[in-house]
Order: sequence, then C-alpha cells, then structure tokens
Amino acid sequence: MGDVLAKWTVARERRAVYLQTLNELSAMSDRDLADINVARVSIEDIAREAAYGK
Repeated sequence: MGDVLAKWTVARERRAVYLQTLNELSAMSDRDLADINVARVSIEDIAREAAYGK
C-alpha cells in the first residue's frame, strides 16, 4: 500500500510541475518566448520534459 501511495505522490508532483511550466510559458508573450528561444508550439513538449524527463 505504501508503494502505491508513493507512486501516486510522485505522479501528482510531476503533474504539478508540468502544469506550472505549461501555465508560465503560455502566459509569456511571443517576444518574451523569442528572447529565451522558445517557440510557442514547443511549450507542451518543454513542460512535459521538465516534469517527466526525456
């Protein structure tokens, strides 16, 4: 039971990182994204990588 809870906690934390990264990047202007060399179409991929790795 503890293993299931630990896995659920890790999954929840990773999901939170994904959503936070997605929201922060989505809120940026196109100019700000260009300054950090991020295309708007790449935001989901970047958020996924930040949360779950490659």
